Amino acid sequence: YGSSGRPLQYRFGLEPGSKNDAMIRNYIEKHLRPPYSQNKLLIPRNLLQNRQSYTFVASITNFLDETSLDSTTVYAHEDSVPLVTIEGPKTIVVQTTQSFRMRGNAQMPSCLSSVDTALEFTWELISTSPESILSNSFILDPVTRNTRSLFVKAESLLPGVNYTFQLTAAMSYNTTFFASALTVVSCKFGGLLATINGGNRAISVFDTISMDATNSIDFDGSQASSSFGLQFQWSCKTTSGGVCFEDFEGIIPSANGILTIPPGRLVVGTYVFTVTISKEPGPRRSTAFSTLYVLPNNQSHVSIDSLVALKINSKDRIVLNGKIETGCTSVWIQTEGDNVLQYPGLLSTPLNMTSIAFLPNTLYP
Repeated sequence: YGSSGRPLQYRFGLEPGSKNDAMIRNYIEKHLRPPYSQNKLLIPRNLLQNRQSYTFVASITNFLDETSLDSTTVYAHEDSVPLVTIEGPKTIVVQTTQSFRMRGNAQMPSCLSSVDTALEFTWELISTSPESILSNSFILDPVTRNTRSLFVKAESLLPGVNYTFQLTAAMSYNTTFFASALTVVSCKFGGLLATINGGNRAISVFDTISMDATNSIDFDGSQASSSFGLQFQWSCKTTSGGVCFEDFEGIIPSANGILTIPPGRLVVGTYVFTVTISKEPGPRRSTAFSTLYVLPNNQSHVSIDSLVALKINSKDRIVLNGKIETGCTSVWIQTEGDNVLQYPGLLSTPLNMTSIAFLPNTLYP
């Protein structure tokens, strides 16, 4: 709960493996005293041997006895080199569709004069896990790779792979004096978005029913490393929860991306179709619904394309695309929410077009 609540307990330690780790550990133990409210610990420089790495560990415990651990590695150098850090957590979690920046900082030794403090920065990809030809083909951004802030463009990392990056800061007057910091970028598999083309609609009992979910989206895009494609599972219920029809032929369970039901199978009524898409690893899942109104007479086929996005930004121009039969006229109406269609100034298209476009900041969350 930090400074705004009950006090935290801080403890420090050193991982074994350094030549003089026992001496440093004794120093740490002498300076840690109950109630462990000291949140900083100064390690004297003379305890650190040159050209040795030391991994220090810190733990924080709250009044519920919940503990969080973190560690940092210090490399002791006999020369005056900068202290290099990379902002943020040690492991940065992203999705392959994200672009992002990693920013580093360098703190200069106080003993250096101002004319000696110029630095040269270099980013490198040190390793990938699991290692593969594709993951090792990552190319550092040529514009920012020699700055303190590295830009990583979308679709350049593979999902399911951890990338270890290193930032090195070298003294310009002598590049053999340098220091480095590491960070791990974990690229996670993106989500799925199930869609059914056309959304809710009305048809005649004489029409063939076609439910098409092939425009569903895997947000990992073409770089998804999984060899498995999307899996589709369809179901159909009446509004009272009953079965839509006696499916002796197994039409619904055998359907893949497109569910096709011959004319006459559904009687007049209202039906709710559901499709659940899934994909490994996970599996990841997403579900979409479409309400179908079956009417006794022939109907003009009208549908609205699904929005291919998990979220819509109200500050963006929003477009809805409709589809109608050739020779038919159309008009848009609104069934829920504040009636924005009564204000033509909020639209960039007339209401009698098959598509309708809303100006930015017209629709609100």
